[in-house]
Amino acid sequence: MAVEVKKKADPDRLLSCRKLPIRYLFIPKCGCTFVKNLIWRLDHGQTFHNPKRIHDVMDDFVRASAFGLTQDAIRAEEHAFTILRNPVDRFLSLYFDKVVGSGWTKYVPLRATLQKYGLNVDATTAEEHRRNCMIMIDWLEVNLTGENDLPREAHWTPQWYRSDIMKGFDLKLLTLTNLDQRMEMLLSDLVPDIGAVMAEMERYATNSKDKKEAVLDQKVKARINQVYRRDREIFEKLKDTWRDTKPARMQDIPRASLVL
Repeated sequence: MAVEVKKKADPDRLLSCRKLPIRYLFIPKCGCTFVKNLIWRLDHGQTFHNPKRIHDVMDDFVRASAFGLTQDAIRAEEHAFTILRNPVDRFLSLYFDKVVGSGWTKYVPLRATLQKYGLNVDATTAEEHRRNCMIMIDWLEVNLTGENDLPREAHWTPQWYRSDIMKGFDLKLLTLTNLDQRMEMLLSDLVPDIGAVMAEMERYATNSKDKKEAVLDQKVKARINQVYRRDREIFEKLKDTWRDTKPARMQDIPRASLVL
């Protein structure tokens, strides 16, 4: 059973544009590289010189707290949001990027830790990757109780751990699925050419559809959904809310109070 972690709805938790009233709660492995690059471009009028390393300049981003915004003020805004992701896809993104991909060199010692449990860093076959995924999800389940090798870390803590922030600010909730369409709905009143801006930006898919289908079987998928059960429930409810309400305007985008 994962330990519940509550986070205060502090305006300092939200990234903001300097020029536009856009507030963003970033959750690692949920499209945050893309959104941070988008905010940078809106603020600076140009693309960051090394988009993959946008996380290295976090001190250059302004927080909502810098504008003296209160919790109630942010709750009343139309462009305060976060992005939620299918927890299976989020897990695989972490695995392919930070464990067996090149991202492990600039990350916490997750890969080295998992090697102690039998992780094969040179895995090539679907069977080898499935075995690695089972090693990793078993380790994560224990880690989330605070009882093993490394501290819990934002890249793998459940998305619902930020639920107090989402509810405190009543953030609008987008999904990584169909993100461009939903970001355009959210921001087109502020940036009329937002669709064209996003179309020009680089994308980084660490777990393509082919990789996902090759690695996932019912056992691995069920195990991930078991450990991230609450994330799965929230994601499915959000997905159903988007489908059932069919938002056509920025004002209709579902908020945390409707989903959480």
